[in-house]
Amino acid sequence: MSLSLRTLFGDRRIGPPPGFQPGGAPVDGAAARDARLDGRDEEDVGSLKGVRLGIKYQDNKYDVGHYFIVVENAVRRMGSTSLRAYCEPRGDIRAFRIDRIIEIVDPRTGEVHEEPPVFLAELIRIAEARSGRRRKPVNQSKETQEDATARLIAEAEDGLIALLFFAHADEALHPAEAALLWRYLDWQKERCGIAGKVNKTTLDVWMAATVPDTQQFADALDKLLRGDQADARYVLALIPQIVMADGEASEVETGRLKGLMALLNQPLPSRL
Repeated sequence: MSLSLRTLFGDRRIGPPPGFQPGGAPVDGAAARDARLDGRDEEDVGSLKGVRLGIKYQDNKYDVGHYFIVVENAVRRMGSTSLRAYCEPRGDIRAFRIDRIIEIVDPRTGEVHEEPPVFLAELIRIAEARSGRRRKPVNQSKETQEDATARLIAEAEDGLIALLFFAHADEALHPAEAALLWRYLDWQKERCGIAGKVNKTTLDVWMAATVPDTQQFADALDKLLRGDQADARYVLALIPQIVMADGEASEVETGRLKGLMALLNQPLPSRL
């Protein structure tokens, strides 16, 4: 299926916003020496695969640059937390300490996030939740907000990745699309009996920053189809609604949707 989806969708990528270097620091610069990690004495915090950010970063030589990063995961080393990010043009992994990130820019809209520490803290919560370290509490009625959020992420991750692939197709997450994503999250919360209140800010940050590529979408869809069929049916029913959420869909996206539904032997909505 992965090969078929790649043929259908191609390798979807997002380029850097204007003024940003693609993928990280210059190979021979001080920021590059600061960014490289050798993998020793690291603690893996959790996955942030699919997160794409524009950042303003100050290295250990106090040089400041703007970089576009494609995040893989978060790690802790020597008391500091870093984002490990893949540099697509150079095929290299770099790491950026979150306490040296001065500014965060949405790579699609150019929006500058006003409070980088708050935004980054939410991303780290997502990484911790996706690591699977948090376990279901014995007494669900006393489930904390962090517990409930982590459980919802664990239950909804694959479906959300599949939906985000289409929601971000035009390089923007519109309010109508976000509302449909929350419909799915609320359905999962009720279906799984998650009693605690979830952290909406954490989930909003994750959905805004995560732009899945074709392979990530293919992997998530494969897990859905091999897993709970009720979950798979709900997600497949929502995908056409996501595509049409802003009132119209391009010929390219409509063609991709028709191809996906044909590949999966699923019916198309009548308005398509």
